[in-house]
Amino acid sequence: MTNEIIKIDNIIASGLPVLMDTGAREGGRNNWYRTSLYGVNDYSELNTKIMLESAERMEIFNERIQKSEIYTVPRVVEELLNFKDILTEKQHFLDRRANRIQSEQELDSEKKAQDVCGQQVLAHLNRLYSRCCNRVARKVFPIGNHQIFDSIERFVIDVAEKEDSKKKKYEYRDSGRSVNYNGDLKTDEQLIACGFYSSIVNGRENFILTRDSDLKQIMIDCCKNLENIKQPMRDKIKNALLKNRCIIYYIENVDDAMLITDTHSLIRDEVAKASAKDEETGE
Repeated sequence: MTNEIIKIDNIIASGLPVLMDTGAREGGRNNWYRTSLYGVNDYSELNTKIMLESAERMEIFNERIQKSEIYTVPRVVEELLNFKDILTEKQHFLDRRANRIQSEQELDSEKKAQDVCGQQVLAHLNRLYSRCCNRVARKVFPIGNHQIFDSIERFVIDVAEKEDSKKKKYEYRDSGRSVNYNGDLKTDEQLIACGFYSSIVNGRENFILTRDSDLKQIMIDCCKNLENIKQPMRDKIKNALLKNRCIIYYIENVDDAMLITDTHSLIRDEVAKASAKDEETGE
């Protein structure tokens, strides 16, 4: 596994297909919602500085997603729509609370200014996410053979569950939400399956850009479990991963630069082990 400092736009400039989730943004904070908005009951409590940083990152993402080489998957769109609903409900909750407080008591000028600032920043973020939802929905990776894709996706999901590849818990509890989101959409698995599909069916090297370390682990676990796939699909996946690489670039912040971890060497080693086992068993 290699680590290198590289810019996301340099990967995009390769001209090869790039799959992105919404976390693949340079800089900023990956958990801004939890640190700046989760549990907030008043506009004056918002951390507008962090929220404005996130808005800048989202504007970059909104521009980048329009590039011809960039794609995503349906469940990324669904995640965005879910989060957009969270932002909208939060905005409505804070609006109702602000209106009620204003009707019950006279606010000083500082409190009014804080409320106006928070209201404007949250409204701006909401508009950016609406724009993002519209753009991302038009950039879903095209699947020509759904039978092959569905079988690959089923394999990836089964492996992730069997190996407990994902460390996160998908549960949100937030004041101001009429419906709490509690469920794993299997977005990581769909991204991996799409990368495999591009390698196998389209015969093209491709990249997955993410901040989510779960994708790296799912990919490795899939390579460790190739013996669970029936022939000839097993050989197709092995050959594709070696010849038409599906590379996960895992993005981390390092002193304001981007450390991108190329997982291909790990994947190559696991595929080699699977091939050696096949030779031993005569498959």
